[in-house]
Amino acid sequence: MSNANENIISLLDNEEDISCQFFEDLVIFDEGEDEIYIGRTLINRFILVPKIAGYIINELRNGKTLSEVKTDLNSKDIEVDLEDFILSLLSINFVKKVGEHVIPSEEQEKKNGITFEFVKQKHVKWIFSIPAAIAYFIFVSIALFLLLSGKTGSIIPSYDEAFWHSSLLVVVLSLIVLDIVFNSFHELFHFFSTRAISGGLGFMSLGRRLTHLVFQTKIENIWVIPRKKRYIIYLSGMLFDIFLICIFTYIAFFQFETQGLLYHFSRFVILLLLIGLVFEFRFYMKTDLYYLISDYLKYPTLFEESYDLFKSLIKSRSTKGKYPKKVWIYGTFMVLGSIIDILITFNYIIPVVVSVFTNIKSSFESGTTGEIISNVLTITLIIVETALVIYFFVRDKYSKQEKSFSVSN
Repeated sequence: MSNANENIISLLDNEEDISCQFFEDLVIFDEGEDEIYIGRTLINRFILVPKIAGYIINELRNGKTLSEVKTDLNSKDIEVDLEDFILSLLSINFVKKVGEHVIPSEEQEKKNGITFEFVKQKHVKWIFSIPAAIAYFIFVSIALFLLLSGKTGSIIPSYDEAFWHSSLLVVVLSLIVLDIVFNSFHELFHFFSTRAISGGLGFMSLGRRLTHLVFQTKIENIWVIPRKKRYIIYLSGMLFDIFLICIFTYIAFFQFETQGLLYHFSRFVILLLLIGLVFEFRFYMKTDLYYLISDYLKYPTLFEESYDLFKSLIKSRSTKGKYPKKVWIYGTFMVLGSIIDILITFNYIIPVVVSVFTNIKSSFESGTTGEIISNVLTITLIIVETALVIYFFVRDKYSKQEKSFSVSN
């Protein structure tokens, strides 16, 4: 602990008639509920606190001393450890000055991304308007009707529809390219929704999805956006995925009679997008749905506590009274997400992999030279992809262990 902090603690313990100032970028976001978000926009740090915290901060901002605020709270029969509250805010760099002691601000987070400043709120706001929502609902409803009519193929695509082209190389390449494209558009719509709702927040940067470089959206200061509008941001990527599924459902409907290459390609795309949607239900990861549920339950540490619950159960540690009902329920969701992953693996991924290698084996036995060369390239691509997945997994794991070691020391 630094001498400055020790002096402040001593000051809080021994003197009550002192003032307290907060950084200018500290905001209080009250959504009319029992708890509120307070935080600093420049360092992008927010916490969920009881509503009384906002009242205390506003009173101190208005020039009252700690003793005056304490007297005010006592007169209203509100019990708050005011000194402990101020120390908590000091520890996260929300307090600028206590008495005559000035606390320096942490450095502003650097934006390593693209803000797309030319994309203004007015350019994308219409996408998330009520008329657009009505049109979207009609568009999706018609596509759903066509799907249920059986005139686009089976409602749920089978694994063999992944082989939309006779060339395995084309299939594998299209899988990689479309995975990159669709995931980047998914993220782009998170960005569009953020820009449409907030006006200026959010930026995009390059990230990695397994071995692929894709765009990813960073939403800073999201807590200053009203809760119900935050739901739109969380769901916007999935809503765009559903929109794409509907487009290719229409294509499959119009191509159903001929069942040509375009029809098989549309079914392949639908399968790919559906699996992407299902993966959002992997609750053991921080997916879009996790952030939606966590925000709805007003439980920012839901994932961490649910994960800790599983570790306690595995190690046979006592959990009685330690975890609230919300954590137990989300823990059940985590199990459900694992079951979904297992079903996808056994019904799609394993059969596809087996089919790929069966076809490759057949081509070596009775295929043409062109087929053999194509499948050698396919095998090379799969090996490189698998090697990169293993490399990045090991690297990330080692990096986390290294950081953990450096912190502990």
